[in-house]
Amino acid sequence: MAAERRHLYGHNDAHYSGAPEKEQLFLIEEFDISPRPPLADHRLFSFLKGEIHGVSESELEQAVLNITTKSSKGGTWEGSKKFAEFPQIVVRQEQQYSKNLKPGMNEVIGDIVLPSIWLPTATYSFNMEAKLADGRTLFCFEFEYYLEGDL
Repeated sequence: MAAERRHLYGHNDAHYSGAPEKEQLFLIEEFDISPRPPLADHRLFSFLKGEIHGVSESELEQAVLNITTKSSKGGTWEGSKKFAEFPQIVVRQEQQYSKNLKPGMNEVIGDIVLPSIWLPTATYSFNMEAKLADGRTLFCFEFEYYLEGDL
């Protein structure tokens, strides 16, 4: 059953997707994207804040982040790695930085540059889903932006 199209709190255009919001284990308090809308050739920052309860640290070390991007001009790109293996992401807990999620409050900070030289002008949808090895969903949300590129 798909989640309701409920907006995530914060400065973003994201909506819950995938598993119903009540079943997602990462209780999202805030999600921000800057700049909004994103611009090609500029650094895009994201900030995701929330709490995780009822999951062990060893389970979180095995968490996988699946990112799916689709273009309105056709084409789908998928990336899937352990959460800690994404080089563009760091996690902050109690003013300490690491690569792993931990039980309790987590602030996930990410950045990326979308080079216009490889980017066709189109509307792109992004789906972000983090799952535990046993299949339970930490979070799942999606957002869509029109991006201008050189192709």
